[in-house]
Amino acid sequence: MKASLEKVPQVRKIYTLTDTVLPGKSMECTYEAAANEKVAFATMFGYSNDWFFANGPELNALTKGEVTSKTVLLDDGTAVSQYPGAGNAQFVFGGTRMPEDKAISAVGDTFPVPAVEGIVKITIY
Repeated sequence: MKASLEKVPQVRKIYTLTDTVLPGKSMECTYEAAANEKVAFATMFGYSNDWFFANGPELNALTKGEVTSKTVLLDDGTAVSQYPGAGNAQFVFGGTRMPEDKAISAVGDTFPVPAVEGIVKITIY
């Protein structure tokens, strides 16, 4: 993702974090922003093949406060979706990835997944 974003002329800066956040824990990232800029975030949903959380609507880079309600769960379309946390092709469980080639889309209701706010909390300070 970082390599792709680096090719986009409108992207001024990319910040990456490499830690894994366990339940009940948090992580922080400090960034620089101007009033006319937008900010976007994405973080992996670890118990899936290729799902991630990201902001749905555009966010002004100077936004402050909790933005969990503006966060969506997306499927990046690069691996066949399986039941979160139990699929035999999920990397976290030593599985072999089953590739697919689809456009990024919202995760539907094929598998029972808690609402976004039941999994993550995103706050911008």
